[in-house]
Amino acid sequence: MIREDGVLKDLDPKEYKGQPIQSAKGMSIEEFEEEKVSEQKLIEETKTSDIKSNLTGQYLAILDFEAQCSNTEKLTVQEIIEFPVVIVDVENRKIIEDKFHYYIKPVVYPKLLPFCIELTGIKQEQVDNGILLQDALENLDQFLKEKGILESSFCFVTCGNWDLNTCLKKEAKAKNIEVKDYLKRFINLKTNYPVPSLARVRNPDMVAMLKLSELELIGRHHSGIDDAVNIARVVVYLLEKDFKFKMSMTANAEY
Repeated sequence: MIREDGVLKDLDPKEYKGQPIQSAKGMSIEEFEEEKVSEQKLIEETKTSDIKSNLTGQYLAILDFEAQCSNTEKLTVQEIIEFPVVIVDVENRKIIEDKFHYYIKPVVYPKLLPFCIELTGIKQEQVDNGILLQDALENLDQFLKEKGILESSFCFVTCGNWDLNTCLKKEAKAKNIEVKDYLKRFINLKTNYPVPSLARVRNPDMVAMLKLSELELIGRHHSGIDDAVNIARVVVYLLEKDFKFKMSMTANAEY
């Protein structure tokens, strides 16, 4: 994540401070400011939603993209390079074993930048052997059908608005790719996590939510699949505490 001064919070500030940053979440400083405005707008839309109390359904689909990124230049398109989805069974309060996970082949910037490789741990051969974004979206639809999720009630969950309200939307528009409606509605866990009143944190990121949930980080931060699993663990923790994920928490991607 990026602070307002352009430093990645979980990286060495001495190494990156003062440089124009684009993170694996695909945001320059200017885009970060736009993201804050967009996030506030989505919060206000949620507050005025007509649907106040209906639960989101049988499943929560946790999604966490990683994208091509630079710490020295602004990319015209931040292409998704890792596409993971982890399913949580709400009633049984558990993570479903089968996970959706693909590395995605970028076409505008086919060679991963050194900063991106260092941050995400994704290797060039992994994206070279990956699939195109439009194929991943089709595979996701098939995955949801095979698991019986598409015919049930479900909602996507992300850690921030960036994944579905910025990253996927911008790349889909740039490449004229159709996006299913179910990927245009989501719960931003950052703005809905029930932070204790004594905790000195607002809109916690994934690492902060893990700490608040008394959970250890599993795997590598900025690995898409590891982050998705960790966010799913936070979701299960909240369900075990009888936290209710409601339709009033959902936001709509602004296509």
